[in-house]
Amino acid sequence: MSPAVPENPPGTPGPQRHAPGSRTQTATFLAKTLQTILPVDLSQPPFVLRARRSMDKGGMPWHLRYLGQPEIGDKNRHALVRNCVDIATSDNLTDFLVEMGFRMDHEFVAKGHVFRKGIMKIVVYKIFRILMPGNTESIEPLSLSYLVELNVVAPAGQDVVSDDMRNFAEQLKPLVHLEKIDPKRLM
Repeated sequence: MSPAVPENPPGTPGPQRHAPGSRTQTATFLAKTLQTILPVDLSQPPFVLRARRSMDKGGMPWHLRYLGQPEIGDKNRHALVRNCVDIATSDNLTDFLVEMGFRMDHEFVAKGHVFRKGIMKIVVYKIFRILMPGNTESIEPLSLSYLVELNVVAPAGQDVVSDDMRNFAEQLKPLVHLEKIDPKRLM
């Protein structure tokens, strides 16, 4: 569960309804993401920012996202909870980040679909590796699989939301197995 996630991936068109009165919305997207890090004291984790920009249309703004450290709380909670700050920025974001001392860690292209059901946002996408740095025309799939994310924006203390997420995830089985990811496992 990632609080403060934008309505749609940055630069995507607004949600499109399937049928009048339907509560499920969908949109497609194609976005480039850069992950930058600011090296700090080696005893501390680096400060990580993610910059994302739509590739569907030219001239779309960059979106900068900071994801806080996961809350260490109830081990029985069904979702990962962390603070998130997401802002739209100007075109010179990458130059600004370099001037601030950040360095690019990696970049990738994501192509997929966004579905909304109530307050839940389900993002289904493939990740593509950029073969030549900075050239988004030269990409290859990282895997044949799709990545499925389930996000909810909720105020602090709304633990009932994680139960709703678990119930939704149960409906996707056996095709999709959504599980809480421990970010420390990925390092």
